[in-house]
Amino acid sequence: MLSPEDFFDMFLVDEAHHNTAASWQQVKRRFPNARLVNFSATPARAGRHQAQIRAIQ
Repeated sequence: MLSPEDFFDMFLVDEAHHNTAASWQQVKRRFPNARLVNFSATPARAGRHQAQIRAIQ
């Protein structure tokens, strides 16, 4: 049984430079109204995708 799309209102994501991965895209599509708070000491992901984050210093 799947959780309803409003089950989560926020995700706290460590290692957020991985947030462009297909698995995270599935999570974002499944819970479209949930806010994402991304944490990463490495904002540049290896490969061709840039992490979808805003840096706060």
